[in-house]
Amino acid sequence: MPLFKTRERIVLQSLKRHGYTPFGATSALMSIPYNMRMLYVHSFTSLIWNHLATFRLDQYGHQVIEGDLVINNHSKSNSDHKYKENNSVCIVTSEDLKMSRYSLSDVILPLVGVESKLPLNRVGEKLTSLLTECGLVLQSFRLKRLGLHLPGAYRKLIARPHQLTWKILKSGISKSSDGNCHMMLHPGLGDNQETIKMKEDQDNRNNLPMEGGRTGEGGT
Repeated sequence: MPLFKTRERIVLQSLKRHGYTPFGATSALMSIPYNMRMLYVHSFTSLIWNHLATFRLDQYGHQVIEGDLVINNHSKSNSDHKYKENNSVCIVTSEDLKMSRYSLSDVILPLVGVESKLPLNRVGEKLTSLLTECGLVLQSFRLKRLGLHLPGAYRKLIARPHQLTWKILKSGISKSSDGNCHMMLHPGLGDNQETIKMKEDQDNRNNLPMEGGRTGEGGT
């Protein structure tokens, strides 16, 4: 095990010391700092969210459906696209659909935790199924012996950038160009501004002659 794999080395050393038992597994997790333990948990909840988002779009497309979760626009968190006020989470009703009150950009999905509200449709059933496959339920995210308590949060299914501007900059290398794309994300959806670097005619750049007459990726 490489020395830079700090967390993994600590966990393996603890398992070797305490054995491959439930007590040994708990001791191994407790042997790493709290922030590192939470990193694993948050990674897992994000993985579940990704599966849930894929399922939601596959099953229902871009239409808002009855039972979807939506958020009050005045109750937003300013970091990581997350919403944490459970009492501001609403469930889409048939009346909402008739009045066209919401669009897909209003739909949120839970980052699972002990207090998470679930969509009242097949998406909620899918979340329960995903947790069951892992041997978990919502209450699994409150474990005192691990110092673990995840109340849960919510994340928008999609984010719509606005004030989008772009321009093409000639790089001076062959016929290829660099493109800059500047956009604004809605307040509460992570950073207020994001800049995306794009490449055009990448194939031309990849096929530039290299020393010795060869061509390949990364040639300049």
